Amino acid sequence: MSQFGLQNPSIHYSQHLDDLRRACQWFGVSNGRSLKYAKLIKEFFGKSERSREHILVYNESFEITELYKLWKPYVAGFARLKEKIRRCLEKGPLLREDERPNRSTNKWRNHLFEYLLAGKLINGSVPVVAVDGMVAEGENYDGDSDVSFRWGKKIYDIQCKRPQNQNRLVDRIKEGRDQIKKYGRQGPSGFVAVDCSLFITNLGYELKANSEDALRQQLFQILEKEIKPVVVKYITHKSVN
Repeated sequence: MSQFGLQNPSIHYSQHLDDLRRACQWFGVSNGRSLKYAKLIKEFFGKSERSREHILVYNESFEITELYKLWKPYVAGFARLKEKIRRCLEKGPLLREDERPNRSTNKWRNHLFEYLLAGKLINGSVPVVAVDGMVAEGENYDGDSDVSFRWGKKIYDIQCKRPQNQNRLVDRIKEGRDQIKKYGRQGPSGFVAVDCSLFITNLGYELKANSEDALRQQLFQILEKEIKPVVVKYITHKSVN
């Protein structure tokens, strides 16, 4: 849930900095935005610097440590995945709020959404078959999805969408639906995974909670009310174009 700012408050920032350094070293990050986070975090806590970047990068940096923890035990089973993650951690603007789709600066975090989702699945003992075109060792797969996993004797595809604003939500859902219909190998079957973090705070709801669980519940209720009806309307095969 790092996309919504629900980082672990029990972690002292110095411990997080150690985790961040370890993650960047393991992925082989040598330049770009990820290496700037540590400096800004130190200035935020040590020098009380309060620029927009100082305030927001702490949450951003948890995505890096989460990827490290999710993929360290499994990445060797996916050829070139570690290199692809490294590139995504180096590229793109410092903050997700500064992404510009028309300049393709959002594609790096779009891919990271795929890698995070796949990492959570594989850590949940779900047999992931492929991620972003990288097939798991020992698997025979020729599909074209963002993430694919095996359940029983069947492989299911997941198309990941990350709308930059609420106005793009319907287009991204339709896009994912049509991709599943086009590439389904045993008839159309699969899932559309949507990351709403870029616009959920702009839906007009005041997010106030005294615990992480309470905040998660608030977010769940917003998604149920604002996002689920849209998804249900456009994800079915009988829905209008």
